[in-house]
Amino acid sequence: MKYLLDCKNKIRYLFNMLKMQHIKSIKTGHRQLTFGFDDSLQEGKFVLSCVKEQIENCGHTVLDEVVTHIKLKHGIDEISIIQNIFWSARELKIHLRADSKNITPATAKRILLNFPDKKIKIIANKSVPDLIFQEMVCFYNKLFSPNKSVEFDSQYELSRSLLKILGKWESEIGSHHALSKKKFYPGDRTIDKCLMILSQILDRQDSYSLIFACYENQDKIMAMAEDAKILLKFYSNHARFWELLIKSIAKFNINLREIKQNPQIFSSFNTLTRIIALPEPYNKITKAKKKLKTVQEYNNFIEQEKLLEHQRKTIFELDLMIEKLNTLFKKNNTDPDFRNTHLYALRTAKIKLKNARSIQKVEPIFANVKDLYDDIVDELVP
Repeated sequence: MKYLLDCKNKIRYLFNMLKMQHIKSIKTGHRQLTFGFDDSLQEGKFVLSCVKEQIENCGHTVLDEVVTHIKLKHGIDEISIIQNIFWSARELKIHLRADSKNITPATAKRILLNFPDKKIKIIANKSVPDLIFQEMVCFYNKLFSPNKSVEFDSQYELSRSLLKILGKWESEIGSHHALSKKKFYPGDRTIDKCLMILSQILDRQDSYSLIFACYENQDKIMAMAEDAKILLKFYSNHARFWELLIKSIAKFNINLREIKQNPQIFSSFNTLTRIIALPEPYNKITKAKKKLKTVQEYNNFIEQEKLLEHQRKTIFELDLMIEKLNTLFKKNNTDPDFRNTHLYALRTAKIKLKNARSIQKVEPIFANVKDLYDDIVDELVP
């Protein structure tokens, strides 16, 4: 396995070295044109057509991938392909992008020399009709800047603003995706729907594709804006309360028999169970908080009564144990140190039982008492 990894690393190293040699030879200035028929110019047009074909298929392409595709399919050498792509980018026929920013061919060359594995995207330079552009500017201001209109000097500026906002939606909504899949958490289908729409829109990040995708999905984006507002408010402000509510209802079910004996509390409990089952409980949060407080107080009262009863029962049994041991100690004329040590341990346990704050803490204390009692009896009774 180590041998195979070493081989792979060597191959990757050699590949990157070869790639860097290609990149070093690339010219980033204007291409030199000659009069008459020029084979290199025809080759450049052909490479550009291949690149645009790849962009047409998925909205963008990646430099390494398109170079490999053209080389394998048409037999053009890598240096010529890369050089023609860089010249086309220099002439603004296409755009090179890295880290979500358009970059110049010179910047792309510098990045690839320093980071050979860096992915350089290639996107088309295409504009939507002016009527669509103007309509989308109005749409943007209506939805995202209703109080102060934003002016855009170019379609590129509009597309970057749309990309920033929609990308933020995708990130914020996506951060709650896993939690929404848990039982009783709302909005999972809405979140799935929003993320699917956003993925489809953001998949194509050149100006033309992004603006046109937003143009075709205006109604969906408007609806999604309202959904995003509601979902983000719930998960940002009320997720902790919702977790508390779910856990509390589970605890209330333990004392459901006692809760049913109080019609008012039982009614509040039923309201809470209905609220957590709602697919859209967003406007019920205030009501849920009030009902939870009411049921919680009554449940605490029940828990306290159960604790006191359990304490009385265990302490009574412990007193019986101490009484029986005293009888055995007298009958067997037990050594005073042995007797005092073990009686002290039992009386200490009695104090712990009285101070226990929950039935769950009473149980292990009393279990240890019974074990100790059994051990003493086994030692005293042949």
